Amino acid sequence: MTAPSPYEIINANHHELPLIVSMPHSGTWLPATMQAALVPGIILANVDWFLPDLYRFIPDSGITTLINHVHRYVADPNRSVHSLADGSYEQTAVYQRNTFGRPLYTQPLTQDTIQTRMRDYYFPYRHALQALIEAKLTNFDRILVLDMHSFGAYPHDHETPPADVVLGNRRDQTSSPALRQFLTTSMRQQGFTVADNHPFAGGAITRDFANDRVATLQIELHYSSYIARRTFGEEELTAPDATVFATTQTKMKVIIEQLVADIKDNESLF
Repeated sequence: MTAPSPYEIINANHHELPLIVSMPHSGTWLPATMQAALVPGIILANVDWFLPDLYRFIPDSGITTLINHVHRYVADPNRSVHSLADGSYEQTAVYQRNTFGRPLYTQPLTQDTIQTRMRDYYFPYRHALQALIEAKLTNFDRILVLDMHSFGAYPHDHETPPADVVLGNRRDQTSSPALRQFLTTSMRQQGFTVADNHPFAGGAITRDFANDRVATLQIELHYSSYIARRTFGEEELTAPDATVFATTQTKMKVIIEQLVADIKDNESLF
């Protein structure tokens, strides 16, 4: 497969709203060198499957959108640049184990390989997001970055039934309680259950890009809420249930439209 651009930017110069949407885990492309080094049959689970399709109404409405085409297992821009040694998906920008703890490679990655992945796939996404932020800030005093994700199950917590949506803003440190509550109310009105900063309080993008002029908030959507009404395990997915997908897409479109309308009326929301 021909290598794609590492990411896609839609509406880069569209500045009617102080809003950027980021999808860092939606890519599925793997470089050939990585494919050749993988353990045969290894499963690359827990991608944010089908999110660009689910949220296609976002760029269609003119919102500035950044979509990653590269698989999170290549290099994960939602991890700290300093996290390179552990090897787990939770602590490392270039994983050496899958999200179920299984070794990914027949031989451990060399530091040269890791640094090449960071250069080619990690930093380009982050630099693109930073450039979009800077462009927005020439037009607005304060902006909001929504980081869109999805999940199959709560990590390390198999007792708590997962909510349909988890909102993470580092416990109201990267955006206002008012924004989180606004989204919580909107989502509950659409029939979703919503969790507040547990177990996902926001990843490295939420943390690293927030400042006095940039609010950030992570939205995690449970697979069963938009892919299929079932439980999910260590698997790679190929297609969603069309009815479930379309129903959730309609609901999320209403929620984002409500958010956009409120931002237009009240830029202090976030």
